[in-house]
Amino acid sequence: MKEKAIIEANAEYVHLIEDVNVWFIDYVLGVAFRQTSQAK
Repeated sequence: MKEKAIIEANAEYVHLIEDVNVWFIDYVLGVAFRQTSQAK
């Protein structure tokens, strides 16, 4: 039972990391896009 709880907690943790990665990529692309559109 304890191992299952650890796996579930791990899955939530991985999901959280994926959310942060998506947010970070979105942010970087947004900043890069804003800079290129200002440069024109």
